[in-house]
Amino acid sequence: MVFFTPAPAAERYIVYVYIDLSNFLAELRSLLGIGMFSGEARYKELAEALAFTIHKTSRLAATMTHTGRGATLHRLYCYGSHTGAERNAFAAFKTTLNALGDAEIHIVERPKKGREKGIDIKLATDMLAHAAWDNYDIAILVSGDADFEPAARRARDLGKKLYIAFYPHAVSNELLEASDGLLALPLSPENLVDARLAGALLKSFKEELLTGVKRLLEELERGSAPTHNNIENDIERAREYAEQGNLDALTNTLRELASKIEPIHRSPLTALKAGKEATHLAYKTHLYKEILEKASTTKQTGNTASPGKTPK
Repeated sequence: MVFFTPAPAAERYIVYVYIDLSNFLAELRSLLGIGMFSGEARYKELAEALAFTIHKTSRLAATMTHTGRGATLHRLYCYGSHTGAERNAFAAFKTTLNALGDAEIHIVERPKKGREKGIDIKLATDMLAHAAWDNYDIAILVSGDADFEPAARRARDLGKKLYIAFYPHAVSNELLEASDGLLALPLSPENLVDARLAGALLKSFKEELLTGVKRLLEELERGSAPTHNNIENDIERAREYAEQGNLDALTNTLRELASKIEPIHRSPLTALKAGKEATHLAYKTHLYKEILEKASTTKQTGNTASPGKTPK
């Protein structure tokens, strides 16, 4: 299996990014312990922050696909679905992402207990049509779903480079085998989480975050995270601070805890050797650390990006 085959040097590449929004959000909600969106105002703010996050990480991914200079994100295609209760949050997401530019959004409404129909097919069809029409040089697929394996292979048969940018512990082996490699860094916690997203999460989802931290600590006790040193004392202290709701102490303890856990999620090859469970634990530990650190910094400085600008 090839983990990363960089595109050859050239003056300029056109990069199209195809986002399986449902898959992206489902894994993020699972990591954070957040349920489906609803009509509550807090979900609207979170949706807007996620639009900035997706736009920023797409641009970052585009710069990581080449050995020379000139790769540019030419177009971002986003596909997903929502229930009626989630309509307002997704409307805010669409408005924000459209305002950031270079985006085409395909989001449909589905029944509350039904499954989205046709949206994955739409993504695969568009990706192949654009390849056949020679619209792009490089495609980046933001999904871990094995259902896209045939489309990924066909795009490469048409002479295009195709990379996967997704959570490294949640990508199917079949999809990876069909691609030119995994771009792990764009969705690594330090790049995925910015001040806007961290602030929205801590402001409106504090209880969910604290519950998520407690669940993480239980998983670390049972799991096989690759550690430098013994982490039992760190786990106990973090649990105590989470129970107290002492965010400053919890942030410091999670920082210490994360420093003892190998960031294997940053390297596809290392992640493969360690296994998905260990990679998942490492990713989740660093994710919570980044959220609390950046939320704390935002609270202290009051520094958030102004509307219409992607935060750096």
